[in-house]
Amino acid sequence: MATKNTITDEKPINLKEIETGKRVQVKKLDNGSLWARKTVAGGIVFYWRYSFEGGRNWVYLGAYDARNPPRSTEPTIRNGAETFSIIAAGAKADALSREHKKSVTTGGGGIGEIREQRKAERLEREAQKIDDKKHTVASLIELYSASLTNTKTRRDFEGMFAKHIIGTHPQIAHAPAKSVDSETWADALRELANQHPHTARKLRSYIKAAYSMAIKAPYDLNISIKFKAFKIKSNPFNDIPPPKANKADKDALSADELRTYWLAIRDLEGIKGAVLRLHLLTGGLRVLQLLRLKRADIKRDLFTLYDIKGKRDEPTAYSTPITATARQDFDYLLSINSSGFVFSTNGGMTSISPETVLHWAQKAAGDSIVNFKIKRIRSGIETLLSSRRVAKDIRGRLQSHGITGVQDVHYDDYDYLREKLNALKLIEKTLNETDTDNNVIKLFG
Repeated sequence: MATKNTITDEKPINLKEIETGKRVQVKKLDNGSLWARKTVAGGIVFYWRYSFEGGRNWVYLGAYDARNPPRSTEPTIRNGAETFSIIAAGAKADALSREHKKSVTTGGGGIGEIREQRKAERLEREAQKIDDKKHTVASLIELYSASLTNTKTRRDFEGMFAKHIIGTHPQIAHAPAKSVDSETWADALRELANQHPHTARKLRSYIKAAYSMAIKAPYDLNISIKFKAFKIKSNPFNDIPPPKANKADKDALSADELRTYWLAIRDLEGIKGAVLRLHLLTGGLRVLQLLRLKRADIKRDLFTLYDIKGKRDEPTAYSTPITATARQDFDYLLSINSSGFVFSTNGGMTSISPETVLHWAQKAAGDSIVNFKIKRIRSGIETLLSSRRVAKDIRGRLQSHGITGVQDVHYDDYDYLREKLNALKLIEKTLNETDTDNNVIKLFG
């Protein structure tokens, strides 16, 4: 027969009748019992009481909530905490009692040991979460970028990562570096690879290198020990091949398309117009190289760039003549950039980014040229000059193609200035033609 302090299945009591501060037994279990207590605030909380090694122990279960389904054996989550009906509290206590019995039977320390183990596991998970927040993809890239000795390379990489990963895929940038798999990275780079395969290849290469350094850090004495903390065991980019070049990128603009583009930029005002025109009027030079031009490397009739492409101990200097038309835009840029970089919007302190120029060109071309890419200007000019019977070596020297061979190692770039100037004049003549017939002219001699 149940006492007044016991709630039985046959004769449940009203929990509200429990005296404040007093514990009452609700239900006997195989191992221990379920108890309830009224708090000073008037709420009811449940405990599981059990005996172990001669002592009585109490395990807090949670609060009673009259709104919970009375017959449910599962707790309800309210405000992030479990609340119970009487039946659900009994089910919880019964589950704990079974765990306790199983542990004791196998020589364990019972529910106390289990709870301590779970607490340790929880603390470990929390510590891991904190560690993961410190060792994200973004922090790995920041560490890798700091290891790059070339300032220009570092700035370009940081710009690409900020734009194409942080800006478009922040969930990846802020995820633990070790948790981002190959498929996730491939999905992130897929659109970029379709639109700008060259940029995608460079970005893939940089990020792959960052992961590689983290993998090697535990045993490579030449790599900062800071990389070790990322705990990266495999490189997700090993399964991601470099994207192939977009065919549209390689398709040379026709003479008509070059003229269409010229008409779109010919009357553009300000820095934007000057930059786009000079890129075209100087022979479609590599945008990145052209933007490196400084005032110190420009004279009245020519300017000198430095080609760092390829396996060279020192950059190769090459000069390009300045036509009368191009001279006007150079004079304008020199008038607003008193020192430093010629192609600049802040007085020459820094150069305009290649991405900005690409955007300007794309916007200027609009829908007038199908699949327009700025790199198609470069191939279009070479195709144009070839069709006008300009020798291959002159085209190569104008656009700074690879120059190899013993003879070329010692060539004097100034020896070709006249030929280059003639080629540039031919480009201008073609751009301004209205009749495309009979446009083969004699360049030399």
